[in-house]
Amino acid sequence: MSVNRNLIVGDIHGHYDELMTALEAADFSDSDTLYSVGDLFDRGLENLRVFQFCRSLGNRFKPVFGNHDIYSFQYLKDDLDELTRLTWLHNGGGTTLHEFSQLSTEEKQDILNWLSNFMYVRNVDGVRILHTTAYLNTWDNFDIEFLTLKGSIDSGFVQDTAFDGYVFDREILTKGLQGEALPEGSYFNSYSPLTIIGHTCMRNGKATYIPSINCINIDTGVFTRGGCLTVMDINSLECFNSKRDSYVLDI
Repeated sequence: MSVNRNLIVGDIHGHYDELMTALEAADFSDSDTLYSVGDLFDRGLENLRVFQFCRSLGNRFKPVFGNHDIYSFQYLKDDLDELTRLTWLHNGGGTTLHEFSQLSTEEKQDILNWLSNFMYVRNVDGVRILHTTAYLNTWDNFDIEFLTLKGSIDSGFVQDTAFDGYVFDREILTKGLQGEALPEGSYFNSYSPLTIIGHTCMRNGKATYIPSINCINIDTGVFTRGGCLTVMDINSLECFNSKRDSYVLDI
């Protein structure tokens, strides 16, 4: 096994045991760095354990934020509008709400501070990491390389905390999966930088490469029937999951 690997994990959604199993299958060690496509919370029952483990990695945990991380951020900031609250609860936020509601003010602030610094995009070894493909072509108005979760909301980059295109959109991915024509000027196409995303469950339970948008989706539906949590080596594209399967993605 190589050392100093850059690994990336799909949408965890509060599934601590599956996270531990997938990392064990990958022989995760103290020399490895773990990237994340976001959506750490909701749906699962062990959101706080996920938080505690990921934070314990310090600078070896490098996440981007997803829509579920925005929901938690807004709740902890006490700035959850009614539409966002209802959307959050409809999408599995009740488990996180229950756990967070038991915390002290100081403990909530601790998680809020940690979430605040989640990035919108990361780049590693020439690979771009995002939560999802973005349909909106207004990246040029923002320095996206430096946008944190807090900065994205404060700057107006994320305008709709319930359903924002930058972290919620599935149109580009759906067109790519179905072989449909992409919108003119799309940031995602066959010659754009290789991008790793999550957000949309791959129902076959395996990481999936979509050539027309040059994306790898590693959300393998940990909360769905037959789904699992996937960890992938960014360099070798070897995948490990909570079913203890392993395979190399062919792109």
